[in-house]
Amino acid sequence: MASRDKKPSKPSSSIAGGIRTLSDLTATQMALSDSDNDSDGPKEYYTGGEKSSICSCTTCCKAQGKLAEEIVALRKLMHTLLEESHAQEKELFRFKVENMEYDRKRKENKIRQEDERLRLEAEKLEMARKEANERVERDRLERDERIMMIDVNKLCGLQQKYFVQLQMEIYGKLF
Repeated sequence: MASRDKKPSKPSSSIAGGIRTLSDLTATQMALSDSDNDSDGPKEYYTGGEKSSICSCTTCCKAQGKLAEEIVALRKLMHTLLEESHAQEKELFRFKVENMEYDRKRKENKIRQEDERLRLEAEKLEMARKEANERVERDRLERDERIMMIDVNKLCGLQQKYFVQLQMEIYGKLF
């Protein structure tokens, strides 16, 4: 760039005002207004016409480059956050599935325990029924034995008939 600054710029007759490059513009502006320029910072020149936003200034380009880098970094961060969010959603879904599986197993165990409780209660009732039947049968046998042991010859007429009839019924059950 130093070699460009040393070369004198030659005004061209085909270009308006004799400006061919940005350095010609700078040299022309400096020559025209030495006292008008209060700005110490770099000049910003835009190429491609007055409404174009393509800047040839290095400060502006550096700022745009930093902005672009920040945008890229933010997009990467956003992508990373989205991936983390997706991973968290997958983890949450996995936990929900595990919770549902746990609830299902717990309900199955509860049903199994209830079935076992009902089975045991039915067995208990059956045993109680058998005991009751055995007690009734034992009481009947004891009563029958007492009736059979009665000496009917010592009883008066009506009692004698009653106990003889009972003894005959008991005797009939045995054979």
